Amino acid sequence: MTESVIPGGWTAALESFQTYMEYERRFSPRTVQSYMGDILRFIESVGIRDNPYDVDRRDVRAFLATNMIDHTASSTSRALSALRHFYRHLRRTEQIEIDPTSGIRAPRVEQKLPPHLSVEAVETLLQKDAGTTENPLLQIRDRALFELIYGSGLRVSEVTGLNIDKVDIRNGEAHILGKGEKERVVPLTDPSMMALRAYLGIRDRLSPRDGHEDALFLGHRGTRLTSRGVSYLLRKRLSRSGLNENMGPHALRHSLATHLLSAGADLRIIQELLGHASVRTTQKYTHVGIDALVRAYQDAHPRALEGKVQTEVKSD
Repeated sequence: MTESVIPGGWTAALESFQTYMEYERRFSPRTVQSYMGDILRFIESVGIRDNPYDVDRRDVRAFLATNMIDHTASSTSRALSALRHFYRHLRRTEQIEIDPTSGIRAPRVEQKLPPHLSVEAVETLLQKDAGTTENPLLQIRDRALFELIYGSGLRVSEVTGLNIDKVDIRNGEAHILGKGEKERVVPLTDPSMMALRAYLGIRDRLSPRDGHEDALFLGHRGTRLTSRGVSYLLRKRLSRSGLNENMGPHALRHSLATHLLSAGADLRIIQELLGHASVRTTQKYTHVGIDALVRAYQDAHPRALEGKVQTEVKSD
């Protein structure tokens, strides 16, 4: 459905909601686009409703049921999330009295464990001779790049958006602008600081172009390194290291969370480090803790049952 055929009664509510997402909640452009797309599909499905106030719970349920035919459970769950945000906003701003999404449950989504590397695989990946280029300057850059992503658990968008003045090697920390433009301070590991010192010593030799002088990581053309560029470099490095080259930069972030939890780090600390808004997001890494618990149980409990202990990790 295009904007020109949206029933007039929906227009003001949609504009209000989009402004709310962009400026109050500071959702990412991708989230805003996805949510608006879901709501437009919903409007199309309830074509007989001229405005959001005429919608009832049956309309929402019918839309979700139809959505499940051609879309995955996770896509349908996101669509419900978009509608919930939309109608809660309308109710909070007193544009409606009844929220038609209230009480409707999202479809159960199979929880997939995030891809991650073992500690040994990460060590192999970060070795000096696992470089992706013969250019010694870019080799130094790449080592600093991947040490930082793994060492501090950064999102690829966070590391590519990082400026030089946000990295404080003397105090061993970096100021990161994360999702929703929320800033957090993350510690730097000793290997990260060593690699960053080496990189900053040669960075100007990459000839930063106008408008890219502040960027921490530069490409070979002197412009800010992009997320796509980081993914490409990681795939090459994984391949040269004999590791699964289908993993993206996010796998390094997942790997850090997995390793920290396995080593006994508190879930709340990991949440703060990764910049998760909710600890529920961080809980997907608890499979490692459960596995370790089962192994310890089998190895040490005097009354442990013979054979494999079956466990099922469930999360919301």
